[in-house]
Amino acid sequence: MDHRLRAALALALTLTLLLAACSGGGDDSATTSDAAEEASPVAAAGALVESTAPSTTMVFDAGEAEEADTERAATGSAVPAQGETSALQPVDTGRKLIFRASTDVGVEDVDRAAGEALQTIEGLGGLLFGQETTSDSGLTTTLVFKVPPDQFQTALARLGGLGEVWSQTVTTDDVTERVVDLESRIITAEASVERLRAFLADASELETIAQLERELLQRETDLELLRGQVRTLENQVALATITIRFIEDLPGPAISVTETAYPGHDEGLTCPGSDELVVEHEQEVTICLTVRNVGDVTLADVELRDEVLDIGVDDLVLVDGDVTTPFEPGDTRTYVAERALTETLRTQVRATAVPVDGDGRPLGLARATARDELTILVEEPTEAPGFDDGLDAGLSTLAAVGRTVAVLLGFVLPFIWLVPVVWFVVRRLRRRSAERAAAVEARRIAATPPPPAPPEPRDP
Repeated sequence: MDHRLRAALALALTLTLLLAACSGGGDDSATTSDAAEEASPVAAAGALVESTAPSTTMVFDAGEAEEADTERAATGSAVPAQGETSALQPVDTGRKLIFRASTDVGVEDVDRAAGEALQTIEGLGGLLFGQETTSDSGLTTTLVFKVPPDQFQTALARLGGLGEVWSQTVTTDDVTERVVDLESRIITAEASVERLRAFLADASELETIAQLERELLQRETDLELLRGQVRTLENQVALATITIRFIEDLPGPAISVTETAYPGHDEGLTCPGSDELVVEHEQEVTICLTVRNVGDVTLADVELRDEVLDIGVDDLVLVDGDVTTPFEPGDTRTYVAERALTETLRTQVRATAVPVDGDGRPLGLARATARDELTILVEEPTEAPGFDDGLDAGLSTLAAVGRTVAVLLGFVLPFIWLVPVVWFVVRRLRRRSAERAAAVEARRIAATPPPPAPPEPRDP
């Protein structure tokens, strides 16, 4: 009886332990599931950040970013609130990137907006790089700012919040390979300059020295050009460029024009480009002209003219917009022209249009007019010195030596007959001098009395 009781108690204890283990396993599973649910939002957020990394062209809502900055300033929190859109900041990837942005903002008071923009940029550690004010069709002020790259998007958001953003272009240029290539060419050019300086130090002929000095001057000039290009790129990388144009938002006819460019030809698919471009000699370039009706009156007979590039609306290709329909307020048209440039240009385009009514009849108002400028820097063709350059330099030096010898022979040849004459005269003079010396010696010997004879010895 006791044996069966002990067995029953052991069986009951075993069942109790099994039930406790099953219950504990369920709790662990729930805990694991809860941890997975807590970890999944973090992973999803990380995936979202990775998928929304800044690309070459970035678009954001300036109003939402400005509200986010205001809320964070009020709460003292550096973390965006739930549902808040924060401005994306450039990520340090170790690459050399040039950030540029061009924005047109409509404002009621241009002077006030310009002052607020300057204060905003100074607060972000930036500076004013240029300013231009025109009044062709309403007051317009164009400001060029330089800001640290990590404040680039914040500056764009705050500047856009000063008025109504009509258009905006943001570009990123990766110049890492260009900088590496230029630095490699600089090393080669420095070695070439040092070799020429060594040749110049050992040269003794005047013609050779002059030739080497000309070659050295050219190589040093090329070297300084390469160094200047590297400095220009490094300065552009160190500070992002923001060009913002405040346009007086007044009723009436008004037009804006933006001239940009980018390297290569793709029938305008990449428009708009950059308002400051550096290309190589004879490199193909696409010019983009973006025209916008920024007034509240329909326009017609849009004319475009760039005197520097010598192009008009008939030379351009329309890639965005429709010229068969009225140019209504808010409409945009984009034209392109393709060129291969051989020299640095600072272009200036002028756009005009006629205000018309709904039936296309002129209203008798002044033509809407706008201007814009574009700078395209064309690098001079330079090549690193190689074997052919060394061979050419050696042949040039040899030719210079040959010319020097020929000049000396040409100078001496008319006087070659003097050599035997001089030799004969010198020989004759030497013979006469020897004869005179012999005669003098003979006379001296004849005039000298003989020495007295010694006395004869006496006999003892």
